[in-house]
Amino acid sequence: MAKTRLQFRTDLRLDLKDSGALWSDPELNRCIERAFSDLSRYLPDEKIYEDSLQFSVTGESVTFPADTSLDAIVADEDLSTASAGDTLTDTEIDGQPDVPRPLTLTLTDANNSVQGMTVIINGIDKDDQALQEIFHYSIGDSKTITGKKYFKTVYLIEIDQIAGHGASDILDVGYLAYTDVWVYLANSPIKWAS
Repeated sequence: MAKTRLQFRTDLRLDLKDSGALWSDPELNRCIERAFSDLSRYLPDEKIYEDSLQFSVTGESVTFPADTSLDAIVADEDLSTASAGDTLTDTEIDGQPDVPRPLTLTLTDANNSVQGMTVIINGIDKDDQALQEIFHYSIGDSKTITGKKYFKTVYLIEIDQIAGHGASDILDVGYLAYTDVWVYLANSPIKWAS
């Protein structure tokens, strides 16, 4: 909002500690006009030119990561004969996450026979560092457990403890949607803890 000449004079009198007897209104008006004239000469109007280019891009493609899959890593692993210490290795692991992301563990137990279960998943993270996450299930809990760690590759899945399993109990391991995870930028200039 622009100031009026009266407001400028009031501000000048305050800065100059003038009660109104030292400087007259015409003198202050002349000073204000001279200041604006000098300012206009030293800071001329700058013009800004904007242009927008709009065109269609053809022949380009983009690949998005796979969407949510509850059984992309382990599909339909039968738990009816499983015991504590059983492991799922390369032969039972059906796939890997296409981008680092949290895993999900899904228990199919129609008759609620599984009283409790602990599954340990070992793999590596986005920086190729060893990573381990432990999933616990107790009767009454949700049968889909979501992890918090971002796995790039899964090497070993161990059924650490299991109690009460029976026929048609199945374990699936998958991953969340890529839209629910943090995206890491390549060659990011931001430093850790900055």
